[in-house]
Amino acid sequence: MASCAGQQRGSEVPIGIDFETTYGSDPGSPALVQVPYISESITANRAQNEDDSIDGRRDPKRPSQGNTDVSGNIVVPVDKNYFPYWLKAMFGAPTTTGAGPYTHEYKVDNTNCQPSFLLQKDFADIPQFFKYNGLKINSMAFAFEGDGLLQCTIDVVGASLTESGTDYDATPTTHNYQRYRFLDLTLNEGGSASTEFTQLSFNIGSNLQTDVYPIGGGGNRTALPEGKYSIGGNGRVLFDNMNLYNKALNATESSIEVIGTSGTDSLTIDFNEVEYGLNSPQVTGSEGVFLDLDFQAYFDDHADDSSIVITVVNDIASYA
Repeated sequence: MASCAGQQRGSEVPIGIDFETTYGSDPGSPALVQVPYISESITANRAQNEDDSIDGRRDPKRPSQGNTDVSGNIVVPVDKNYFPYWLKAMFGAPTTTGAGPYTHEYKVDNTNCQPSFLLQKDFADIPQFFKYNGLKINSMAFAFEGDGLLQCTIDVVGASLTESGTDYDATPTTHNYQRYRFLDLTLNEGGSASTEFTQLSFNIGSNLQTDVYPIGGGGNRTALPEGKYSIGGNGRVLFDNMNLYNKALNATESSIEVIGTSGTDSLTIDFNEVEYGLNSPQVTGSEGVFLDLDFQAYFDDHADDSSIVITVVNDIASYA
């Protein structure tokens, strides 16, 4: 692609991801997937530590190099075929059934470690490739409102950065791209269809331990142990009855299911067990009154055996 007076343009920077088999290391056979994205802020920052020794002068001493922090976020479209790779990075490989279309089910994995992956930015006009290894997802944030296209903000933490003039994988995998719209969504609350929600936002956090900088590790993270998931969010609903308020008041267990449907493809997000926090309605003007409800998702005894279940139906045979 032609350059613009040597200036690298963001529209010409593809990003690819590949899953690692050993934390922080390239897999034996590259299998990069070129993923669409909206923006990103993933960087490697290395601290400069001031030398506070006294030597008879007021001039500062040469600083020392500290640990490297690889972190940032990437905003990605919620689409039919690429978004499931990010779900794999959060939950592990799905259980897949069917023979086309295929059904991919993601749940909380209480047995295996959260997958790590590498991410490459291709600055072709420089030319230079920036490859970040040992990345894990620390959180995924969703906000469903308005009438636009769906997106997700993904916060990542990683281990190291390598700059190279050589492409990690010159033939990345690509798929057909089609993004879900707000208009594709329906919502069930407590097992019944609901049209009361005007906004729904939620966050899935894996609570990574980010301070693993061992002696002899070269200032890089050598592991990112995950903690318990934290899953919760907020819904804004029309205050036209007391049903949801009473659920919050009485700490009544309920459920929230969001379904995106486009043709034969679909994305379903199930919070099978939720409780709402109490937040009484406010009158902020002469217009309609809304009720803002915080909620927490959890696992107690639901048959799905997971605090969240995300089901993708599409034409991709495997995300293993």
